[in-house]
Amino acid sequence: LTAAHCVDSNGDKIADAENYFVRFAFTTGPVVLTVPRSAITIEPRWQGSNRIGEGGDIALMRLPAIAPGGTSIGFAPY
Repeated sequence: LTAAHCVDSNGDKIADAENYFVRFAFTTGPVVLTVPRSAITIEPRWQGSNRIGEGGDIALMRLPAIAPGGTSIGFAPY
């Protein structure tokens, strides 16, 4: 789950980039999953970043694998 403005700035309901990278940070090292544009669903009410106050700022990213879990989760550096 993410904000629509993170993947679709102009409101055309198509993700802007070909791929997105979801990073899980663990103390043992990161795990990165690649999410293709075709695996992203944008809320139909989303109208773009210039109309963010009108709502619908949500999108669903279908991960290509089960999200990793564990007890060694750390903070992701920027």
